[in-house]
Amino acid sequence: MKFLKFLGTRIITFVLVIMIGVTTIFFVPRFMPSDPVENMIGQMISKQSNMTRKQFSFTANP
Repeated sequence: MKFLKFLGTRIITFVLVIMIGVTTIFFVPRFMPSDPVENMIGQMISKQSNMTRKQFSFTANP
């Protein structure tokens, strides 16, 4: 009987931790003030333009 009580509390704790974790991971990005996809696209475009400048030597000092 002690084992069943122990197992029950462990299962309940496991389920609660999983639910809290999933809920947190779901809601935190939605509370952020900006769109994560737009940020990633902006970073990709910035890296692309920097690579192009380096590749073709578009600098202020020729």
